[in-house]
Amino acid sequence: MAPCEYVDVPIGFKFRPSDDELLRYYLLNKVSGTPFKYSNVVSEFNLYGKKEPWDIWNDFGGQNLEKGEDLYFFTKLKLVTGKGSRVARTIGNGTWKGEDRGTTVRDPAKKNTPLGLCKRFRYENDKSDQHGCWIMHEYSLHPSLVKPLSNSNTCGGDGKYVLCRFRKNDRKRKLSENDGVGGHALVLQSPTKILRQLESSDEVVLGANCTPISEASELFIWKLTNSFVDLHSKRSAAEMWQLRNTEEAIESNRIGCIWAWD
Repeated sequence: MAPCEYVDVPIGFKFRPSDDELLRYYLLNKVSGTPFKYSNVVSEFNLYGKKEPWDIWNDFGGQNLEKGEDLYFFTKLKLVTGKGSRVARTIGNGTWKGEDRGTTVRDPAKKNTPLGLCKRFRYENDKSDQHGCWIMHEYSLHPSLVKPLSNSNTCGGDGKYVLCRFRKNDRKRKLSENDGVGGHALVLQSPTKILRQLESSDEVVLGANCTPISEASELFIWKLTNSFVDLHSKRSAAEMWQLRNTEEAIESNRIGCIWAWD
């Protein structure tokens, strides 16, 4: 399947719509059956089908996207049972696991007018090395916008259409690919624990500010031996590292890393 092509757009065009634009322009027009310009930038494909996320990504040219760019799809929700309200979230051999209850998206011109809901999902399959490596944001219209269309004969008047932003979770991928560096066992530890080890050890310690963990280019080495510096200097160096990194680590769920030196 060939990726969609952008027609008659300026050179350098990047498709990075806001949440309200996705709902107010693209999804609402799709559901109402109203023709709109550049409709081909959002493909129609079943993201709750048998195809795996990485195959979808490659089929629609995801490998050619630049950093920060995503794929967008119109897809129809399918219910677990015909009479129920639960939505089937399977994809390939995995599942789209919800990460939140959804965030209400409002019209910026009318702050109190809800346009719809945005929910975040991640791909889960414990048996796959792609577990956690794919993210999807699902946009659905507010019932007040769908109801007037429910009795129409438009392509999406049944209200089942959603718009999905589909992306690769590169940070998760890097973590899984770099769980060891240079043959050394990776140990994830807090800055406080690193400090205690520095106080009681004369070994060479390899430390890192993990942003993310895989960025080995940011590694630095402390040669903290008794012949080089005394215990007080060790404590000072560790405290400096801790003060510089602890607040950042707490805010972004990052943690300190050390490797035992062979």
